[in-house]
Amino acid sequence: MAPKTILLILYPRTEGTSFNYDYYIQKHIPFATEVWAPYGFQVPSITRMDESSGYHLSAVLEFESREAFDKAQGADRLKELMDDVGSGSFTKSEPAFSTGDSIV
Repeated sequence: MAPKTILLILYPRTEGTSFNYDYYIQKHIPFATEVWAPYGFQVPSITRMDESSGYHLSAVLEFESREAFDKAQGADRLKELMDDVGSGSFTKSEPAFSTGDSIV
């Protein structure tokens, strides 16, 4: 079995930023699931971070393999999904993205 590929997204808690958790959970994540489900996207883990952490939210997104993740980056509606990230609908915080492959 190939290791899962993880996409970690962190939304920093910077001066003047807020986070609309309801929009993110009710609109953005279902949209991401719709866009990426054909590419091995699995149920995400979403965490509201403590204020002291310096982040509003962390999202851990799993894909069934590196190949599936790479294909997801070419999804037909990826631009639309990323436009939602940049729209300010849930935050003006600039997300940090990091990927890796699970080892356990």
